This record gives sequence, C-alpha cells and structure tokens, in this order.
Amino acid sequence: MEKHPNSKLITLYRPADEAEMAVICSLLEAAGIRFSTTNVQTQNLFGAGVLGTGYNLLSGPIVIQILEEDKASGQAVIDRYLGSADDGGLTLEDEND
Repeated sequence: MEKHPNSKLITLYRPADEAEMAVICSLLEAAGIRFSTTNVQTQNLFGAGVLGTGYNLLSGPIVIQILEEDKASGQAVIDRYLGSADDGGLTLEDEND
C-alpha cells in the first residue's frame, strides 16, 4: 500500500482464515479499494499454528485494513460478500453488476 499523508488505516474485517482473506482481498482489489493485511505471514511461525482458534494466539488474527476514506465502499464490499455467502456465494452475474 502506498503512503498517503494524513490518511489513517482502519480495520475493515477479520477473516476466519487465509482462504476467506484471499476472497475478500480479491473483491477489494476488483473494486479498486486499497488495502493492507496484517498477521498473515506469522500464523504458523511459532509452531502452534492455528489449532483450535482459527488463528495463532501469539501473533493474533489476520486483519484486513483500508484507508479511513474508503470505509463506506469497503464496508459495502464486505456486506455484499457476507450476504452472498449466506445465499451460496457470488455468481458471475453478480460480478458484472
């Protein structure tokens, strides 16, 4: 993510796992929303992995962050993703809307 003066990163979403993170990051990228992830590379760093919790207790959960100015559009992407997950997933027709 390139630096923007006077911009603040906010947490948009904490995905359940790396697969969900990849889907959400792909959707954000397709929408032209800049994002950053934290704690992705450290999930299996300390040997305990993600047993029982879905994330490494020492490094914390994976977090997707966006610029504060992109909050509304980022939340719309998440809302659409969560709604589509309840309905069985996005289809190609949804992507072209």
